[in-house]
Amino acid sequence: HLPDTVSTAYMLFYDFNESTADDGKDLLKELAAVLMLTDATATINGFKDAAEDGELDQARVDEIRKFLIGQGVESSKFQGLARGVPPAISAADDGVTSRRVEVFIQPPS
Repeated sequence: HLPDTVSTAYMLFYDFNESTADDGKDLLKELAAVLMLTDATATINGFKDAAEDGELDQARVDEIRKFLIGQGVESSKFQGLARGVPPAISAADDGVTSRRVEVFIQPPS
């Protein structure tokens, strides 16, 4: 159940140099259902760590986009943004928390 006034956020974490998060399929199926059954929309922000190759932030967003469309979600229900390398969460951050996608679900206004 979505709150009436507050955005809901989820994170998927990725292995080094990977653009798929196999353990996130259940979460993405739930996201697809919410987007298809409600007027909610979503913003998908892709990140990578500084040591990763190429444009993995965009590749991660693209994988989620393909999955959602494959589940029947209209592309107008979400937007995906490649965000690059985020600031470190702590001095001990080894990049694991940077390899992520954040999904924000906005309830209808």
